[in-house]
Amino acid sequence: MRYLLGSILYNGRYIAIVTVLFCLFWHSISLVQKYSESKSLVHTIYNQDLKLVENAVEVGDIIEIKKYLWRGKNDIVDYVVFKPNSSILKSLGAINVGEMANASKLFMNEIDLIWNGLSLGRLEYHINFYRLNWFIISENAFLYILFVLALTSSFIISGMGAIKSISRVEKHFKDVLEKWDNDDFNDVNQLVSKIKVESKKTRIIFYMIDMLDRIIEIFNKKRQLELNAQRNEITNQISKQVSHDIRSPLTSLETVVNLMSEEIEEGPRVLIRTAVQRINDIANDLGSKKGPEKKSESKKSYNEICLLPALVDSIVSEKRLEYRSRSNVEILSDLRYSYGLFSKLKPSVFKRALSNLINNSVQAFDKEVGGNVTVSMRGHNDTVVIKISDNGKGIPKKILEKLGVRGGTYGKEGGQGLGLYYSKSNIEEWGGTFQIESEVGKGTSVIITLNKESTPDW
Repeated sequence: MRYLLGSILYNGRYIAIVTVLFCLFWHSISLVQKYSESKSLVHTIYNQDLKLVENAVEVGDIIEIKKYLWRGKNDIVDYVVFKPNSSILKSLGAINVGEMANASKLFMNEIDLIWNGLSLGRLEYHINFYRLNWFIISENAFLYILFVLALTSSFIISGMGAIKSISRVEKHFKDVLEKWDNDDFNDVNQLVSKIKVESKKTRIIFYMIDMLDRIIEIFNKKRQLELNAQRNEITNQISKQVSHDIRSPLTSLETVVNLMSEEIEEGPRVLIRTAVQRINDIANDLGSKKGPEKKSESKKSYNEICLLPALVDSIVSEKRLEYRSRSNVEILSDLRYSYGLFSKLKPSVFKRALSNLINNSVQAFDKEVGGNVTVSMRGHNDTVVIKISDNGKGIPKKILEKLGVRGGTYGKEGGQGLGLYYSKSNIEEWGGTFQIESEVGKGTSVIITLNKESTPDW
């Protein structure tokens, strides 16, 4: 009984709308048809026995003419008027039968009565619109009732099945929400599978499957956010611990370097101090890690406007010292067009990225052959373009597409693909672009584009 009432309430308005539209459509067709039939019948009646009408008109027999007019008078034709052309009857005026109803209820039609080429007069008859409609309604009443019953029955039968299925699916939905609140992920997936099966059985696919896809999408996003939050929390804890633990040996190393500064040559001493400073910057970065909600704000807050040629030149000098033992490797720079170029970034991260890119080039050289690495920079409109090129063995196209993503590496024994990934990510966070071009046998170029900043008021 509950499903029956639910089906009637749910489908009632649709039954009413369909019924009204059908009745209006069928009534309109019937009205046009009946009106045409009525006109045709009247014309047929009044075009018969015109010889009698001619004789009646000639002798002025009004009674005979009225008898003739009554032939076409019926429940639909309310009023008939004959306006003769004969001089005998013309003086008497129009001859009519029936009662003239409200003009708004009538449709007036005319017939010219012609016999043997002679016009006997004009006949007007009025069809009652209201009576015509009621006649059609009474004639079609059984059809309308039958249609309503058939339509209602089909809606109720189909609706009861749909409501039963919706009720079952609704119960599954409630179970999903309950399991969701309790974080029972496995049970949620099982219930979602049941709902999909139930929806397909009842063919409520477009509605149910769409809702399911949305629920699954939201559910997966929620679960992914929770997992990311857990990972970030663990990562932050490890980063802070590493930052804390690395400072003690770093301080000891710094002390030893200062004590032995007179015994160590200038080149190695500068290289050691630069390396110590780099490790110190990394420790500071690890110790200042923020939660995921403050990550972007934190990175932006550490950015500063820097003179790029100075940063590039310091890294190139460092790398020349680092690889001076390899006589077949040369680190070159072309900073002729880099005067006064500034960009907003984090200097320690930029130097680390540039150092990593130069290392990648050198480590990809054959040890016996070696090669050249050239770092160039120039301004272009509102951007600064930095290019790190080498004349190494190059990278195949199918490998090139994978570089720049986490884990993508080539030509380095034990490489994890993190250096390129973090370099690309940081440069894009500064609003720049990171592009790798390579040709096998000719070499590789990494092109970095950064936003140019105006010269600061120092």
